Amino acid sequence: MLYPFTQQVDPKDVIPGLDQEIITHELQLVLDWCLVGLQRLIVRGKLPPEPSAVKQAKQKAITASNTVAAWIEDEAVAVASQGDGDCNKKSVYARYCEWSRVNKLRPLSMVQFWPAIRALLDFPDDEQRRVGGTRDRFVQLTFAVAVGALVAILFIPFASLACAVATLALAAAAFTSGNWRKP
Repeated sequence: MLYPFTQQVDPKDVIPGLDQEIITHELQLVLDWCLVGLQRLIVRGKLPPEPSAVKQAKQKAITASNTVAAWIEDEAVAVASQGDGDCNKKSVYARYCEWSRVNKLRPLSMVQFWPAIRALLDFPDDEQRRVGGTRDRFVQLTFAVAVGALVAILFIPFASLACAVATLALAAAAFTSGNWRKP
C-alpha cells in the first residue's frame, strides 16, 4: 500500500533524534502495537478497504512506473463497444511506440505490450481478418484524440524514416477504422 503524506511538520516542531529515542525506549510498545494490529487482521480475515487517497496514490505510482498505463491515460484509450472500434493491433502498438518516442520513454516490446495492456483494460479477444490479401488481428479499442492533435504529430520532425512511416500508417489506420474524433 502507498500512503500519501500530505502534511509537513514545521521545522520548529521537529524533535531531533526522535527515531533513535523510540528505538531505545519504546520499541517494545511499537512491537505490541503491531501485534495487536495483526490479531485484528487475523480475526477480520482481510485488510480494510483502501481509502480513496491511497487508491489515487497507487494509480499515480503505477502510471509513473508503467509506460502502458501512462499511455492509456494520456491517449484516453478505452474499450470500444462491439463493432464501434476495430483497431489493427500493429497500428495500436505503433501508436504506443510513437507516444513513447515523443515522451522520451523506452517502449515495451510487442510481446510485453499486449499482456500489459490486457492487465489494465478488459477488452475482448482479438479478432483475425483478411485485409488486402493479408491476415491481420484487430482489437476493440478507441482513442479520444482530436483530429488536430493527430495531424500535428505528422508535422513533428522525425528522427528516422521508419518512425515517419509508422506514424503515417497509424494515422491512416485510425482514419479508416473510424477512430478519429472531433474535439
